[in-house]
Amino acid sequence: MSTTDKKHGFVPVKSLVGGAIRTREYHVDSANATGVFIGDLVMIENDGNIAPATADIGLACIGVATGVKDVNRVAIKAGYLAASTEGYVDVVDDPYVVFRVQEDGAGTSLIEAQTAIGNTANHVAGAGSTTTGISAHTINSDDVGTGAQLKIVGLYEDPNNAFTDTYTEVLVLINEHHYKAAVVGV
Repeated sequence: MSTTDKKHGFVPVKSLVGGAIRTREYHVDSANATGVFIGDLVMIENDGNIAPATADIGLACIGVATGVKDVNRVAIKAGYLAASTEGYVDVVDDPYVVFRVQEDGAGTSLIEAQTAIGNTANHVAGAGSTTTGISAHTINSDDVGTGAQLKIVGLYEDPNNAFTDTYTEVLVLINEHHYKAAVVGV
């Protein structure tokens, strides 16, 4: 089984209601002190702009970043929008899209069995890679059943992935989503 740490943030897998997974463009202002990486869980700020969601925020998230653009709406080759830089981010903001995400591998994992399905957890907002532009956001394996941002809907199917792995990959929905009411897990 895989025990390799391969953080990739949140990756859209499928929609529960069918059809294509779509994105919507959101604005990021230069006051944003954190870079935006592909796969970051993002939230709407009080000023209407978006920013990467902080860990365990308890606030609704809007979705997951899938593309970044400069202020002229041109794709950024580096793959991420640097901190304090105005630009635009393509976000999968459908509350019924399932995402693949890796557990953080820290502490005592509560994602060790089929019984994790249906439970909720928060995420960990790791710093993304300025080399690849990929997020390091993960699911918090220590607060399954007590966190509420995400709802675990299954194990990501791969022959090298199991509930007993150190860096288990699971499928999740954004439970505390800006466009729906949060529902507490089992």
